[in-house]
Amino acid sequence: MIGIMIRDPIDRSLPKGVSKVFIEDTAAGKKFLFNVHKYKEEYERKSKMQEIELKNILESVKGDFLLLDTSEKYLDKLIKFLERRKRKFH
Repeated sequence: MIGIMIRDPIDRSLPKGVSKVFIEDTAAGKKFLFNVHKYKEEYERKSKMQEIELKNILESVKGDFLLLDTSEKYLDKLIKFLERRKRKFH
C-alpha cells in the first residue's frame, strides 16, 4: 500500500504577515472571519499530526508514505520513492 499526500504550503502553515482571513462555507453560504494569529500554532500542530498519523497508519500495515509539497519540484522525489519501493520488493 502506498499513501501519497500532496500539500500546498498553506496546508501546513498559515501565511505570515496576514492577521485575518475570510473563510467561506459554500454549502451553507456563510463566511467566517478567521484570526490567523490566534490559531496559527494549533493549525500547524494539527497539520503535522495529520502527516504523522497517516505515516504511522501506513507503516503499521507495511505500507509506504510520501509527502509532496506543491511549492517544490516533486518529480525527482517521486521517482526516487518508487525506485526505493521497487528495490524493496525485488
